[in-house]
Amino acid sequence: MADPYTNYSHSDVGKAAVRVLEAAGVRVRIPDDVGDSGRSAFSKSMLDHAREKARGNVDALAPRVRDGWDLAAALAA
Repeated sequence: MADPYTNYSHSDVGKAAVRVLEAAGVRVRIPDDVGDSGRSAFSKSMLDHAREKARGNVDALAPRVRDGWDLAAALAA
């Protein structure tokens, strides 16, 4: 999972994270139904919006975690 800052301002961070994980033998999958982290909204005190983003991501990722997936996030903070 990445946020807009990583995706658009520092995409090299996200790409490097994928390369490192793959070099370590980790199969990387980026689900289409996961949104941004909500960090931008949170940092601007838009807490309801950030909470909605988090809830959507939890709802999307929970079944995968139950199926044994590990999660990693790349946030260029």
